[in-house]
Amino acid sequence: LAGAAVTVVLVVAGSAIGPVRRLLELPDSPMAAVKNVLNRAPYGTIALRMIGDYPLTGVGEGGYNVIAPDYYRAAWGSGLPFDNAQNWWRQIAAEGGVLGSLAPFALSALLAWCAIRLPPSPERRRDATLVRGLIVALGIGSVIQIPTQSPVVMLWLCTLVGWLPSLVTAGPSSPVLWRPWPRAAWLVTG
Repeated sequence: LAGAAVTVVLVVAGSAIGPVRRLLELPDSPMAAVKNVLNRAPYGTIALRMIGDYPLTGVGEGGYNVIAPDYYRAAWGSGLPFDNAQNWWRQIAAEGGVLGSLAPFALSALLAWCAIRLPPSPERRRDATLVRGLIVALGIGSVIQIPTQSPVVMLWLCTLVGWLPSLVTAGPSSPVLWRPWPRAAWLVTG
């Protein structure tokens, strides 16, 4: 409990601006809050301009962080602090375009479908609920940040994704996952 209390104090009172502080600083108006979360100006605006400029191929893997200051300077005339697109899917679309983001988007949809729709194994219900909840929470968190840029978080996600099939009643070899649209999704993402 003491460790959790110290962590909460550090997250809320720390100088780094993380997702907790961003959520605490949201406007009171629901529409303004949604716009703030989804746009995260100027980073979201820059990512959308990159997507518009390079819809098919994107700016290249890792290109968002390198090119974003140039977009900012062209639009607003000054320097931009180094950061990401503030939304995992938006950054993937900006860097990969349609061609490069197809597989990550299909994998995200398939993973969300597996985490939300597949029933847990009766004997592993508690473990399945925990793993599914963590995967869904990470997906929701990816709307306002890019947590998987941290290697530790990416390893954690890969561990959860690898663990999930053993916790649900319909694993990858089950006929439920091999209906036409999931089969295509597994092939595209694999």
